Amino acid sequence: MIKKVERNTNTEWISFSDLIMILLMIFILLLNFYHNDKIKTAKEVAHIKSEIYRALMKEFRHDLKKWSAEIDPEDITISFTGYNLVQFEQGKDVIQPEFRKIIDEFFPRYTKILQSYDGDIKRLRIEGHTSSEWSVDDSEHEKYLKNLDLSQRRAFNVLKYSLETLSSRQELSWVKTKIGSEGLSSSKHLKNSNGHEDKKRSRRTVFKVDVNFTLDENQNYLAKLSDYEI
Repeated sequence: MIKKVERNTNTEWISFSDLIMILLMIFILLLNFYHNDKIKTAKEVAHIKSEIYRALMKEFRHDLKKWSAEIDPEDITISFTGYNLVQFEQGKDVIQPEFRKIIDEFFPRYTKILQSYDGDIKRLRIEGHTSSEWSVDDSEHEKYLKNLDLSQRRAFNVLKYSLETLSSRQELSWVKTKIGSEGLSSSKHLKNSNGHEDKKRSRRTVFKVDVNFTLDENQNYLAKLSDYEI
């Protein structure tokens, strides 16, 4: 009799476990439907990126060359490169006067455009990138770490100064809910046509837009949850 009760209890427990998993999945699906305005399919995300890219190009197309900047339509980044523009002194994190003037002119206009896509934008990032150069006496690892520290300080200083260019309290409040800074050292250095590191273009400051996650990513998240046992 005791053995039979144990077997029945186990059967009931497995059934209860399956029921909980089903309810969890239904809850997550309902939550997704509730936040449907923030869920985008891959096609919708591509359309939104295309719209933002066109808006940025319309606003800045006459400024890009003089700013030594370029806009990537794939990830809607605006990169200020080392060509014809000294953003920082070598090995230092103080923004040079010429780059300050560019940020003065660029960032308020940039903010105004992106604010009109508030519901589609997850966050804004300012990235600092360096070349792989440092002292010849340093190992590759030491160069990476020193450039990582430098790129982080530079990105933060650009973020801090960018916020100072906003005169509207409302715009400043909005940006602060979205923006962050990140230093990536030389981990994403750029290459020239010969496949070698393009050191001038690698030294860059990047303003990047992250669009809200896609429906496909939600489906992947649900698939991962289904792997867990309760």
